[in-house]
Amino acid sequence: MNGRPLLLFLHGIGARGCSFSPLMNQLTELESKFKFIPLDFTGFANTPVPKSNKKASIELFARQAISAIESASQTNNPQIHIIGHSMGGAVGIEIHKMNSSLNIKSFINLEGILLPTDCDLMLKISQQSKETFCNSGWDALKKDVRNFASKGDKAAQDWILGLNETTPETFWESCCSIIQKSESFYSPYKNWKIPKLYVVGEKTLKHNKGTHDRLLKDNQKIVVVPGAGHVMQVEQPEFVAKVCRKHLENLI
Repeated sequence: MNGRPLLLFLHGIGARGCSFSPLMNQLTELESKFKFIPLDFTGFANTPVPKSNKKASIELFARQAISAIESASQTNNPQIHIIGHSMGGAVGIEIHKMNSSLNIKSFINLEGILLPTDCDLMLKISQQSKETFCNSGWDALKKDVRNFASKGDKAAQDWILGLNETTPETFWESCCSIIQKSESFYSPYKNWKIPKLYVVGEKTLKHNKGTHDRLLKDNQKIVVVPGAGHVMQVEQPEFVAKVCRKHLENLI
């Protein structure tokens, strides 16, 4: 089917495009209607940061996504739908800020970064020097994630695979970029005049209370995923797929 709308999957920090596989496996009936693009951000999933770029950044990831859209397009002005998780949600907003002429039709924000209070881990990492994080903080982070993974935590099991396919330098640079821009995401998201949905895991509602309450105050659509934490597309893919399917099918 030529000219299918593009469905862009944007992963979180330390993850990979295939982190969306549990969700995409629940959405196979939509593949005839949308062209799935699970992007691997440069510096992650064993893809090196290009030598032409000094470091990983939100801007770099947004430019990469725009290039992927252009490469995948079979029409001059393709319809684009975005599903972004955590850092990927921030990248989705940055894409819009960078090129508002793109024909983006909808945005599903899976606990994407909207406010500085969404960035606790990234703030802690960015407050370390690059040398300190690379020499000791990186191994400590991976040790903690492996510990959760060994106890059957699905999110941690996916994340440790992703962390094994990136570098401490890329991770630290990405954290710093997010912190530097963390106050620039909410207003563009709120004022973006497209169908959009903020999806949050039930287990992270307490941590995300500030974001959740502000979204409610501003009459933004929110869905809570029962029994899920931050990585709901891995932890509860069937429920998240149901939410995504309902959102997208209303737009076809």
